[in-house]
Amino acid sequence: METQTLERKRSLPFDKLLEAIALGAHDEDTLSSLAGRLARLDRTMSDHDRAAVGASLAPALDGRLQEGRPQGSPVQMLANALLDAIDPDKPIEMVGVGLASTPDEAQAALIDRAVQPFDDPKLRKALIDMQARNEQTIDRVSRDRLIDAAYDAHATDRARATIESFRQFIEQHRDEIAALQLIYAQPYGRRQLTLRQIKELAQTLEQPPHSWTTESLWAAYAQLERDRVRGVGKRRVLTDVVSLVRHAVQLDDELVPYPERVRARYAEWAQMQEAAGRTFSADQRWWLEQIVETLGVNLSVSEGDLNAGEFFGKGGLIKARQVFGAELPALLDELNVAMT
Repeated sequence: METQTLERKRSLPFDKLLEAIALGAHDEDTLSSLAGRLARLDRTMSDHDRAAVGASLAPALDGRLQEGRPQGSPVQMLANALLDAIDPDKPIEMVGVGLASTPDEAQAALIDRAVQPFDDPKLRKALIDMQARNEQTIDRVSRDRLIDAAYDAHATDRARATIESFRQFIEQHRDEIAALQLIYAQPYGRRQLTLRQIKELAQTLEQPPHSWTTESLWAAYAQLERDRVRGVGKRRVLTDVVSLVRHAVQLDDELVPYPERVRARYAEWAQMQEAAGRTFSADQRWWLEQIVETLGVNLSVSEGDLNAGEFFGKGGLIKARQVFGAELPALLDELNVAMT
């Protein structure tokens, strides 16, 4: 395994890389970089280290990670699963042996299998501790991260400084970064904010000297505005960056997870439709609710998106067209605007 060619985010500290994966950064560069870091870590571990860390990793390392791979150390298994997720041939192989219906479905399953273990904070901590012990690395940025339980004067000062710096960053770059331009330009009109623009903004925030993550910014707001922040301690998604920016520039009084805000808008929209005499069948409501869930994490939904995930299991785009008829394209446009 050539870790040099796998490393595509060398400037991102190991703990930030793990955190990015847990927060939903599942792009090829991030997955590849983490695979390279894990491979390098595995080479530095003694048999005693492997036995010790294996006990911590065991709950996340079920048999699924071993499919198609020879037995190896726990860290090797994690790295191998990440490599499978970015291997362009793997989805085709899975379709060929009947493990998936389409390459897209297969790749989604591979990514989900590879990243799921990193949702566990204990697993991430075990890996970080092992790296620090074996590579003797000191991450001075992460040592000052906020801990939810530590609402003391020093933590409050750090949170205040973080929030003030974040606001200043937004003001300084509001005309340079596409996502900030669109968020400031509410309503968007014909220009739709895209997930790619949000990813670019999140990646910019992660760069030194700030090295902000959605999680660390959310924790900072929770430290200062506990009564106005929802979703503390929950897994963050990329679209939560929108909520952070809107709250920072006082477009929203409360800091609410973006998917939660979209669901609230949907409830309001549904009430308006009912008041106007527009009704939906139980089948149609299922599709509407799933579209709204997708909007919460992807910002937009197209007809093509209806052939993936939960939609695929219900019959995909063909079934959606049967359920909504000729109204489907206009309905998607309406929801894309009303929910965002």
